[in-house]
Amino acid sequence: MARRGASQAAAGHAGTGTAAEPLSTSQWALKRYARFTSSGGAPSSWEVFESSLEKGFLSLMIVESGHFLISQGGTTLLEGFSLIEAHKWWKAVRRADCVLFGSKVKNESRMFRVQFSGDSHEQALEHCSNCVQKLLLYIHVQYAAGKTVNQAPLLSQPADSN
Repeated sequence: MARRGASQAAAGHAGTGTAAEPLSTSQWALKRYARFTSSGGAPSSWEVFESSLEKGFLSLMIVESGHFLISQGGTTLLEGFSLIEAHKWWKAVRRADCVLFGSKVKNESRMFRVQFSGDSHEQALEHCSNCVQKLLLYIHVQYAAGKTVNQAPLLSQPADSN
């Protein structure tokens, strides 16, 4: 999973758009982002990033090109990868206003979670629902109660050239 400076990505470009024609981006404010870390023999733990005025606000973006981005302050990319074919390796579970993501590629496992922001708990739930609806174009999303939304990924297959 790529990690790099997000100035270009945060502007809504994933390297395929032009300044005259920016790619359409869906964006949601996050209250919190955390990634599960383990290194060597050290105990595993969650590294937590909070949205703040001092460090910058967190946002989750899904670019029309199929790129998933989480940034802080619009300049630091915390997560960035393509959603194309992601249904083969990426899992998501929603619980209230949070989504837990997990992947296993080769022998490397990763987990991270996000909590959506809003002026009220109801608004945070709405933002989470809207994001999940967008994610359903690419992956299946399971709800914490065990229900899986089985909408087939629509944008994960290459376009038919016929």
